[in-house]
Amino acid sequence: KLYDPWKELIEFYQVYQDGSVNYKRTMEFFDVMPEHAIEPEDRKPLDLDGSVEVKDMSFVTDTGIRLLDRINLSYMKKDDLVEQEAFLRGSFEEYAQKLGPGHPITLRCMTYLGFVYMEQGRNEEAKSLFTECLERYVRFVGRSGDIEIACLTALGGISVGEGHFKEGESQFMKALELSRYHLGENNRMTLSVILSLASHYMEMGDLEKAEPL
Repeated sequence: KLYDPWKELIEFYQVYQDGSVNYKRTMEFFDVMPEHAIEPEDRKPLDLDGSVEVKDMSFVTDTGIRLLDRINLSYMKKDDLVEQEAFLRGSFEEYAQKLGPGHPITLRCMTYLGFVYMEQGRNEEAKSLFTECLERYVRFVGRSGDIEIACLTALGGISVGEGHFKEGESQFMKALELSRYHLGENNRMTLSVILSLASHYMEMGDLEKAEPL
């Protein structure tokens, strides 16, 4: 007859062994050589000091599993961001003067400039610009479109980053509603908003809302 402490010890040891075996099998499953070389064999890795921009990048495994689907990303040096800010600010002022403060091209320049501010960590300036852009869009354009959706999504991201989760959720939900209605469920911008909203729920630990997305 085994007394309770010994029973607990045996049960713990069994759980520990099961966990060890499962962990080992999982690690063995992923212990494969990568398809592409990580480092070149005939030279040292290049030390590049430049910008990187990727458009529509996809990756599909041999079994047809799509791991990446139409990914867009960009990385710019700080100097590049400063140059881009100057260019966009000049374009924004020029278009505002020639086309008007509420022309879609002017508003698009405002949106791009807001994204540059976000990249630089200037969230308050970005928030102010996105908010003004939304107000101009409603006043001058009237109908919903990708500029309004982009501004709402950006504002949602800033709100979440500042810890205003309810406000961020509301902005993401409004952006998603507009995107689904005007652009369609499978539109790239709609999918981007869904991903942003799902990431927000994951940060909050709300898996119940994140999983359906």
